Amino acid sequence: MKILVPYSGLGTNSTYGMYRWLTETDHEVVAMFLDIYYSSDEYTAFEREHFVRGVDWLKKNTRDFEVVERVCERKYPPFYEPVREGSPFNEETSSSDNMRDTYAEVAEEFKVNAISSGKSGEDTIGSLHKSASISRRDSDYNYLHPSWSLTEEVTLENRDQVIKEMSSKWSQREKLPQGLRNIITDCQCKGKKIGCYFCSDLLLNELRPETGQELDDLILEKLCAGKFRHLANPKTFNGLSDRAYRYYELLGSNYPFDDNTEILEELSMKAQEMYNKAGNL
Repeated sequence: MKILVPYSGLGTNSTYGMYRWLTETDHEVVAMFLDIYYSSDEYTAFEREHFVRGVDWLKKNTRDFEVVERVCERKYPPFYEPVREGSPFNEETSSSDNMRDTYAEVAEEFKVNAISSGKSGEDTIGSLHKSASISRRDSDYNYLHPSWSLTEEVTLENRDQVIKEMSSKWSQREKLPQGLRNIITDCQCKGKKIGCYFCSDLLLNELRPETGQELDDLILEKLCAGKFRHLANPKTFNGLSDRAYRYYELLGSNYPFDDNTEILEELSMKAQEMYNKAGNL
């Protein structure tokens, strides 16, 4: 079997997927870096640096695999759909379709059997369209979620089950070797931007006392995601805008942030210590 793995080199979910495919199966793996239309040139270069580092580490410490880079262009105009069924709040979802088309093109080029999805529990905060990748528009390619199964495909019929059972990034990080964890423990601001969402995300796993699985459950419940999706009131839920606030709340800060300057400055220093320890400062 041959699997296409969209791999950023910086994200926990795609790194976890790559590691599982390479260490738990003998499938041929094609790792794909995607230059996405909505990312700045600066961020794309930052992400590509980590992709190269990740590929180098994985080839040295697991086994060989193919590598490809592609550009994902906008084919479909912006499209919005409710965050949850019946919700007055919308999210842009055409980006998923643009990426899926690029995935399918590369999958055909490399003659793969399936595509790996980097989705995991915390990604199910939004619409069902974006919560679990499935084949769309008569695509011949099915999606496998390493956060759920390396063998069973995701379909419309089992999507709800997948959403309830897939793992999330905090337990995934625990299962990664330290070398890979060091690579993905990074942010463009290097902890210097007060109130940085990306830094707070990484700090949760570093500073909270819970195990990865305990932290998964705690955060998913606050986000009304994964097995806790049913807790959201669709009429009032807009978890996409609340996500950063939820993270900082778990780190000891309260909204509004301006009233917690000392806490945020302390978290910024701890983020810099974290990046320094990982060798990224």
